[in-house]
Amino acid sequence: NQYAQGSSHPLLTQTLLNAIEVETTLDGIEQKAIASVLSSLDDKINLLHRQNKTLEAMAETLFRQWFVEEAQDDWEEVKVSHFVTLNKSSITKKYGHQSILYLDTSSLTKGYISELKPLILSEAPSRAKRLVQHLDILISTVRPDQCHYGFCFKPEANLVVSTGFCTITCDTITPYFVYYLLTSEDMTEYLHSIAEGSTSTYPSLKPEDIGNVSFALPPKEKLNDYHNVVGAMWNKINQNQKQIQTLEKLRDTLLPKLMSGEVRVKYTPEAEQ
Repeated sequence: NQYAQGSSHPLLTQTLLNAIEVETTLDGIEQKAIASVLSSLDDKINLLHRQNKTLEAMAETLFRQWFVEEAQDDWEEVKVSHFVTLNKSSITKKYGHQSILYLDTSSLTKGYISELKPLILSEAPSRAKRLVQHLDILISTVRPDQCHYGFCFKPEANLVVSTGFCTITCDTITPYFVYYLLTSEDMTEYLHSIAEGSTSTYPSLKPEDIGNVSFALPPKEKLNDYHNVVGAMWNKINQNQKQIQTLEKLRDTLLPKLMSGEVRVKYTPEAEQ
């Protein structure tokens, strides 16, 4: 802010940026060593992200092939509500955790959780009410086209999610099938069209809108096969996601220590290769 110029709309131009003087005790060789360490971490993080995208694309492709392209005319037309429980559990006076991890709708996009906020329950926002279990599906009821949806894969015991989500607990059907059914591009457009017809301030869904989604019910054997194949993929995705979080935490912890000289690294030409 102190370098920005202009009265009504202060701007920071490239010329001003180039003129800023910075002080460093690191010589060029050590700077290269630091860059090499951080680049290695970023490369590994990016690789894991790409693996996860590939695995999710494979699961989505398999869903489309088995249950759309190869769908049979004699499959019974049913509703999602016949097989799931919507918004199954919320916090009550008997809730046993005073400290929670809170997931807001904006922190979950296309299956990726960007942030879990540690909060004291008594100080948490009023929307921090919904409880979840392993393989529950979360879909934001506001503006479905923003794709705030995902899985609760082995959640922490004190995880609490926003009431802005509809939580979907699959009772008698594989959650992987329901997840890809409800999060396909066509279904997202369909749900958003319903949301736009709501009387709320923002385009929003009611839980029963999701429950009323109809689909052709595949044979149980085919659903079981899909559950086993895609379940293995999601186990790998979850392992990768935990490794990503560990590497990101390591990178963010190392950066200030490396820049301040608290932690030193040696540069070798091989590190750049």
